[in-house]
Amino acid sequence: MGLPVCVAGLVDGSGALFVPALPVELPPEESGVLVRPAGSADLRFVAAHPAGLSTRALELAGSSVGASVVVCPAGVEVERHAMALAVADVLGVRRSGGASVVTSALLPSHAPFVRAGAQWSAVLHEVRLRSVPGVMVVRAVWEIVGWSAVAGALATLAGAA
Repeated sequence: MGLPVCVAGLVDGSGALFVPALPVELPPEESGVLVRPAGSADLRFVAAHPAGLSTRALELAGSSVGASVVVCPAGVEVERHAMALAVADVLGVRRSGGASVVTSALLPSHAPFVRAGAQWSAVLHEVRLRSVPGVMVVRAVWEIVGWSAVAGALATLAGAA
């Protein structure tokens, strides 16, 4: 990948990362999903309808073990997608079992936090960015989590209580 655009760290202190320039061109007026297979530096952009981006991203993540997948709405700065990819990479390393990680630089529209029949939810990860010495900015990256994973985590927590 290219040289780092900035140095970043998850606000919870659990991961430091470099946010490099993306080695692929993203169409600025087209929505889609960026996919990096596990253990690979290759990235591919898959065009997708704006209304189904999160669902499509979860489908692609489910078909590839350990992948980093980024929801890419049209009109978002490429640097924000690069940050979401870097966060997905860090989260993927921390996960057991080779689970793929789906992230987005924006809160997905119509995020179904609590809704009957919801297929996914969004979890906030705050990121501290240092793009200029002495200047720090906090940005949000949203992790898109399939509802079955959320339900399983809640059941585990309930059993531990």
